[in-house]
Amino acid sequence: MIKTLVKPVPSQLSSFLSDHKVYARTYALLVALYGFSFLPFLRVAQISESLLVLLFLGLLALGNRHSPIRQVLVRDPVFRIMLLFTVFLAGARAWYALSLPVDLEPNTRDMRYYLKPFMVIILATGLALQPINRAWQLLLIGWAGLLVYLGLNFDAHEWQRALAGRRVDFGIHNAQHTGLFFGSSLLALICFAPRFLMRARSPVGFALLALPLLASITLAFEGTLAAQTRAVWLGLVASIVILVILLASQVRKRHWNPKVLLGSAVGLVIVLTAIFVALHSLKTVEHRVNASEINLEDFLAPPSEHGNPKTSSGVRLYSWRVALGWISERPLAGWGAGTVDDKIDQSNFFDRWFKGFGHLHNSYFETLYAHGLIGTGLLCALIVWIGIATWRCFRTGNMPLDVFVFAFSYFGFWLVINMFESYIIYSTGQYMNALIVGFIYTFYLSSRVTEKAHEH
Repeated sequence: MIKTLVKPVPSQLSSFLSDHKVYARTYALLVALYGFSFLPFLRVAQISESLLVLLFLGLLALGNRHSPIRQVLVRDPVFRIMLLFTVFLAGARAWYALSLPVDLEPNTRDMRYYLKPFMVIILATGLALQPINRAWQLLLIGWAGLLVYLGLNFDAHEWQRALAGRRVDFGIHNAQHTGLFFGSSLLALICFAPRFLMRARSPVGFALLALPLLASITLAFEGTLAAQTRAVWLGLVASIVILVILLASQVRKRHWNPKVLLGSAVGLVIVLTAIFVALHSLKTVEHRVNASEINLEDFLAPPSEHGNPKTSSGVRLYSWRVALGWISERPLAGWGAGTVDDKIDQSNFFDRWFKGFGHLHNSYFETLYAHGLIGTGLLCALIVWIGIATWRCFRTGNMPLDVFVFAFSYFGFWLVINMFESYIIYSTGQYMNALIVGFIYTFYLSSRVTEKAHEH
């Protein structure tokens, strides 16, 4: 009698997963919560992330095997590469237990950080279950979360310092991570501004849309300047160069009106220049750039116990030179995540000040040190594939031009800034990567699901 009234848990989950509308709405709600709450309500974001992982795994394990989304996911290169990387981590963990010195033990929590790229396909799956025109809502939700965070943590004195050209971080870990948030937001706002303004149906509507857009760009611009992170500035320069090259290449192919494009470009330059001058940012940039003293001898010369670089650039170059020696000792599988802190602490090449950092300020060196050439190669394959998928999606007409331009501009930005900070091991970098790359990959994943559905 009881068996007929109470369904087994797997059966209940299967019923939930088979109800496409309920499942898709639940998934979308959790994606929105994750995107919005990371900064203002971190605990909510963490719970949402865990539930998203469970929904994703439930779809793979208990979902309808004939559903287009499941068939696409199990064959998706991002999923398969990350699955291989998970297997590598499990095998490497056993190898570390056998081969590492007893005073070095990889941290399981730190190893999990390198699995965070899974969130790219997890978020993309949630968005692919929705109409594709809703994908942009994720970026708006993320921006709204940043605004709410700034409102809840408003500090008039800190904003006065920012406007006066002082370096601030608004409480987002540190200034380098603040620069990541505002720099990424600025790039997205610039790339998608035309799409946003084209929604206007009248001059009044245009003004109503242009004002909040201009305010958002101004805020993102000032936040990027206030963080005074040179790597972010360099990343934005690289992304703008990529943006201009991609747009110029498309002008010839699409035969757009050069006057319209030129006018848009000039207008954008005027707006950004006006903001730049109004905020007295020239002195800020000049001061920050002049503070950078790069001495390549710190990188090229063999490490010395007497070496003690004082500038942030010198510290980075010197630590990378030391890290090269560590990497060469275990080039294939590395030393394991979470051990670099101990290696730095045990080293005679660093003073107490640097030993307090506990990381290498470079995602590439960080990954090579932790997982060697094998693990780094798998993560590089992931990046290359996402680039290929983006290109293919655009060429087949399944990705709008502005998304395509934003995608490769952001890739350039991301690759540059990770040369100077280990964003890959921080939740801020993991969140931003999942949010933006998940948005980008949605267009490829959605197109594959549509193709698979038509086959049926």
